[in-house]
Amino acid sequence: MIKSVDGNSDVNTVRAFVDKELLSLDSRALRKKINEIQPDIDLTFYPDGVEEGVNIPIGINFLYPDARI
Repeated sequence: MIKSVDGNSDVNTVRAFVDKELLSLDSRALRKKINEIQPDIDLTFYPDGVEEGVNIPIGINFLYPDARI
């Protein structure tokens, strides 16, 4: 998600910043903000006659069952 650091988009520079300079508190705040602004859809399925929905788990394993993630 981090594309550049101080205008430098070199992959090694970004990696070094994340590994050595990004504080855990800042990382947590960044992850929280990403979760807030990331688009999401409700994948709850409501079969006929059922009031409580069933979540449909769609992740990487849905598209690639042999991914072993």
